[in-house]
Order: sequence, then structure tokens, then C-alpha cells
Amino acid sequence: MTSPNAAIARRFAKARHTYDAAAHVQKVIVRTLMSYAAPHLPTAAKRTLEIGCGTGELSRALLEKVRIDVLILNDLYPEIRQNPANPHGETQYLIGDIEQLPLPDSLDLVVSSSCLQWLKDLPALLERAHGALQDDGVFVFSSFSTENLHQIKHLTNQGLDYYSLKDYENLLTAAGFQILHLSEQQYELNFDSPKAVLKHLQNTGVTATSADFRWTKSTLTQFMQDYQRKFAWQDDAGKWHYPLTYHAVYGVVGKA
Repeated sequence: MTSPNAAIARRFAKARHTYDAAAHVQKVIVRTLMSYAAPHLPTAAKRTLEIGCGTGELSRALLEKVRIDVLILNDLYPEIRQNPANPHGETQYLIGDIEQLPLPDSLDLVVSSSCLQWLKDLPALLERAHGALQDDGVFVFSSFSTENLHQIKHLTNQGLDYYSLKDYENLLTAAGFQILHLSEQQYELNFDSPKAVLKHLQNTGVTATSADFRWTKSTLTQFMQDYQRKFAWQDDAGKWHYPLTYHAVYGVVGKA
């Protein structure tokens, strides 16, 4: 049987060449996260770990603000070696499931965007990240919360279980972090058809369904009919729109 993480890795590796063009919200999330993080970031950092670096959107934004001696990039698939290298110093790669790998120590920064929602045991990872940071270290992250992709979950009964903002607050505090910033924001994208919604998710590597879920002609037809009936809206010109909600959480926390 294929492991869930292997399936996730294949999806994201396959979507690598379509991700940047399709991941509109994820790019907005990176920019917003960096704006919240900026007041708390050092101008220079010796060692930084990025969890779930993907195509490098957060890495690039971070390297514009922080001079990093050693940047350690993590993701499930080895194609991240194709990402732009650290222009200030060394780039190292930590390939595999971050929940199964030992974390580097003596870190000044740990950063992650649009990744933590995939973890099976977020509390354990937060505790390990806290332990891996230097005393004045900072953890900067975005993830997703309870209303994320709710249209897909409502219609297919498939999707991740997300933490609420209050859950994040409790988990971060329990892990020993001092909360410097914690907020949430919803974004709505509108598409021309339910099929376009699914294509968008495919192009970002997010199927929003489990690995063993299979679309058939009948389930796809039912999905499109239900999307039209429950979520579609019509503008003044008579054009139909099919919304998809992203529910982001932003966190900047220090080692207390």
C-alpha cells in the first residue's frame, strides 16, 4: 500500500511546474506572513530551517530580508534541489517527512508556509521546533484553519481536519512559545466552473481528497451539480461564479 506521504510527495512533485502559476492565494499568504514577521526578524541569521519549502516562494521572500549563513530546506521530494540557492551562504537539504527526521539544532529561525496542516502530530512538531531554536529564536508560519476548502469537504466528505485559531494559540503556548503575532484571514477565489476548481487544486498539488478517493463519471457529474446548487452565484451580467475558500492562519512566535 502506498503511504499517504508518498502520495502527497508525488502530487506536489508533479504539480511543481504548474504550482507557481496556480498558487495565487499561497503567494498572497507568503507576502502577508512576511509583513507580520518583519518586525520580529533579525537582519542576519546563522542557521534557518524551512519546513515544506515547495517551489521556494517563502525562501525567496525571506532571503530578501534576512542574510542567512546556512539555509536548510525541507520537503518530501528531492526536486527542491532545483530551487534557487541561498545567495548569502550555504544551502542544505533535508529531504523527507519532517515528522520522522531529526531537526537541525541551534536554529535562529524556523519558517513554514502552507504546510503544517499536513502534519499528523502538530503538537509534537511544535515542541521539537521549540527545542531546536536558540534562546532568542523565532518561528514564523502560516497554515490553514477550519473553513479551508469547505466547499470541497461539504460536497465530497473528504479533506483535512484543521485546527481553529484558538487551538493554535493553545498548542503554541503549550509548546513553550511566546506569541508575537497570531491572526487568521479568509480568501475567496472564484472560478468559471466546478471543473476549473478541481483543476486549480490539481495544479497546486492539493487534491483535497484522500489518496484512495477516485472520481468517476457519476461522482464528477454529481459534484458539479451540487456545486452549482449550493455554492454558485450569479453576477449582474448573468455570469456564474464558483467560489473556493482559503482560510489562512498566520503565526510569529518566539522561544519563551
